[in-house]
Amino acid sequence: KEVSDYDYSKIDEVLKKNTLESFLKGKSSEVNNILLTGPVGYLGIHILHEFLENYTGKAYCLLRGKGDMSAERRLRGQLFYYFEHDYASLFGNRIIVVEGDITKDLNIDDKTWKDIDAIINCAAVVKHFSVGNEIEEVNVGGVVNLIKYCLKHNVKFVQVSTASTIKCALSPDATPVLSANEQKLYLGQALSNKYVRSKFLAERYILEQVATNGLKAKIMRVGNLAPRNCDGEFQINYSTNSSMGRLKSFYLLGCVPYTQLDQTMEFSPIDNVATAILKLVSTPDECTVFHSLNHHKIFFADILKTMTDNGLTVTPVEVEKFVARMNEAENDPKIAQVLTSMLAYKGKANIKPPVIPTADTGFTNQILYRKGFQWSVTTFDYISQFLDSLKTLGFFDIN
Repeated sequence: KEVSDYDYSKIDEVLKKNTLESFLKGKSSEVNNILLTGPVGYLGIHILHEFLENYTGKAYCLLRGKGDMSAERRLRGQLFYYFEHDYASLFGNRIIVVEGDITKDLNIDDKTWKDIDAIINCAAVVKHFSVGNEIEEVNVGGVVNLIKYCLKHNVKFVQVSTASTIKCALSPDATPVLSANEQKLYLGQALSNKYVRSKFLAERYILEQVATNGLKAKIMRVGNLAPRNCDGEFQINYSTNSSMGRLKSFYLLGCVPYTQLDQTMEFSPIDNVATAILKLVSTPDECTVFHSLNHHKIFFADILKTMTDNGLTVTPVEVEKFVARMNEAENDPKIAQVLTSMLAYKGKANIKPPVIPTADTGFTNQILYRKGFQWSVTTFDYISQFLDSLKTLGFFDIN
């Protein structure tokens, strides 16, 4: 009811202006100084690196200390881990560490706020399920808190969201929609997943504030955050990546249903995503929602061939045989714990699957082309490189 009974008419009016014409006729703005939240996360650290390498402004980085480690030491450590460069000379100059939490009061004075053009919010609880309200507190409450400061100080708000707010199962009574573009928010999504629901509610609140309070905002819906295109480097906590979890599940089961082979998968290299987001921040105010994900998709059949070529053999079988293998694997505690992403197949052989729209990227790509950016093609070499990396790290082993 919280979702379906809401009046989306004002938000729909905002999204009607989210067009290429608005981009071509509107006034772009410079990306000067930013406040970056979640700067030690996989995407946050890459946005920071992209900003330091290709822009000239200051990056105020909002994060907490952890245990005995100060916020600054955490940030230096992540920069060195991913880039083998701690940017020591830039701290206090172009990198300014702000100890804080997006759900609390931000200890930033008015003079500093005048220096900041945009908040780029990469902070989020990315767990898909949790006991209590931690997900809502950070993913929705944190956004509400940050927007309060944006409205007070006339700062642009840039939200990193997920394409899953659009690419999720529709309610059985919803009108089927096969593809959703950047002008859409509510299509009748079921939103049973707590993480996706929180990101949807955050998007809705942002667009509501654009419509009613004149907030300047961008929503960047990202896809499957994948290893870097330049060298295959993956996130530190690679084991939490749900797409890689699916590949591991198929490998541990040793088989895949034939029906899966024609499905496609999208890999958005993290360095590409960071570049695209910073290019989109400067677009005119009327441009509000972007699908910042790689439109080059790859068939599962090709992924599985590359896996097999890399010694990770997965054999195609009929759905019934796959479900039987699933039932058998559930009795093995070591395998069962990594099969959560496969549970959708349980008993699904004769059940009509829900409608899940795809995310149309046409509008976003047209802008990115005009800004000199194109997504990397997902090649066999790219997949092979990160599979090899994950194998070396023991990702495909049964713990």
